[in-house]
Amino acid sequence: MYKATMRPYSVNGTKYIPKTVFIGQKFRGVASWYGPNFHGLRTSNGEYYDMYTYTAAHKTLPINTRVKVTNLQNNLSTIVRINDRGPFVKNRIIDLSYIAAKEIGVLKHGTAKVELEIIGFDQKANKYAHKPIVSPPKKRFDFSTKKQPQISIKKKFAVQIASFSDRAKALDFKRKCYNVNLKHQIVIKTKKIADSSIYTILISGFDTKEKAKEHIRKYGFKDAFVIRN
Repeated sequence: MYKATMRPYSVNGTKYIPKTVFIGQKFRGVASWYGPNFHGLRTSNGEYYDMYTYTAAHKTLPINTRVKVTNLQNNLSTIVRINDRGPFVKNRIIDLSYIAAKEIGVLKHGTAKVELEIIGFDQKANKYAHKPIVSPPKKRFDFSTKKQPQISIKKKFAVQIASFSDRAKALDFKRKCYNVNLKHQIVIKTKKIADSSIYTILISGFDTKEKAKEHIRKYGFKDAFVIRN
């Protein structure tokens, strides 16, 4: 594991403390996944996220922990390596890569109840760090057997969830807050104030102000507010 990734950290006002775990320990919760929006971007430990490899994000498990993930709704399992932090959405335990989520049937609904079992620790994982992803993600994704609705960012209202003066921090925050239900898109808007740039994180695609407010309540975004697109 990378020692630096065991330090306590805070996201959106909440403090997280990585903890040592043991082989055989099990945890249950809701899994989500993240895919093409983050393919090729940096993970928390300096790697580049590859949606076609078996990796995952967890808030407190040591980086490079190997975890067996079992979908409790169909008993399908996969094995992933923790190389990122998240998901920072209420009531989520793990964010799976696209290929891992596809293997155990999480793509169709976006989330699933799962059991995590610690099976080991990758002692050679530093070979993955700093290796860029040079190939772009595929143009088509088999999210489910049904045709997926197109994401629209031309609707009237959006939720502003954060703003940064540092572009790298804004990109990282955007990745952490990815909305896995695919109904809305997280975007960054840049504003010029004097000689500085401000990077604002928005969740777009709401027809009404009421729907946008409901989204804030549902996902517990602290200090978020509704704006017009």
